[in-house]
Amino acid sequence: MMGYAHSAAGISGSLALAAYLGYVSPEAYLLAAVAGALGGIAPDIDVKDQEEGAEVTDGSRPRLAVIGLIAIGLIEDRALNYGILATVTQTPRTALFGLIIFVILLLVGHCTAHRTFAHSLLFAVLTAGCIFAICPSMVAYYLVGFLLHLILDMLNNEYNHHGIWLLYPIKSGDGIALGLCRAGRTGNKVFYFIGIGMFIAFSALYITKFNSINDTVPLFVILAYVLVSFHFVRTQSESEQRHIMHINGEL
Repeated sequence: MMGYAHSAAGISGSLALAAYLGYVSPEAYLLAAVAGALGGIAPDIDVKDQEEGAEVTDGSRPRLAVIGLIAIGLIEDRALNYGILATVTQTPRTALFGLIIFVILLLVGHCTAHRTFAHSLLFAVLTAGCIFAICPSMVAYYLVGFLLHLILDMLNNEYNHHGIWLLYPIKSGDGIALGLCRAGRTGNKVFYFIGIGMFIAFSALYITKFNSINDTVPLFVILAYVLVSFHFVRTQSESEQRHIMHINGEL
């Protein structure tokens, strides 16, 4: 699956978890949206942009969209005193250590082959530990996004002659690749719109639970940002995909 589809699935899955647990506050919405998107895109840190020949930038583009969402979350938390950053600053050394290790893990993951280390349960556990050190209340949402990423990729065809090795560096056979869909094709678009549709539905649910304009406006900001930025990412990626298909004689 493409990065934008994974991010959409991560956000919708984390909001579903928050709603199921009864967390329908503005803070919970913000945490779930940010952490779910981060978990949804984290495994694809191993995706590299192709800058020669048929340009492909689906690696960096969805990551930048998620970084923008994180920035909006930080601004809203600061401006509206949600208290999320306050929990981080209570243990600044632990949070800083977790952030440093998280960045190191991402750099290591970026240097590995696609669907190897960064798509393993080991990477999930290590990065989730870092998230716990930074902000414990984000961990469950992060893991939901991460695990949904792995599940969607297991539905894909093999990549470089292998699927997902969940226990990597232990390689069991060719890994898991059910071959039910292909990244950048119809299945990817279906899962993307399912994720976006669920995101809109759960956002509407949260709106019905809020009692003031001060609660709903920040939600609408996140909702609008995700819809606009992900739409841009999707259309650009699909344009690149069509170009590649044309070069390969598929169109």
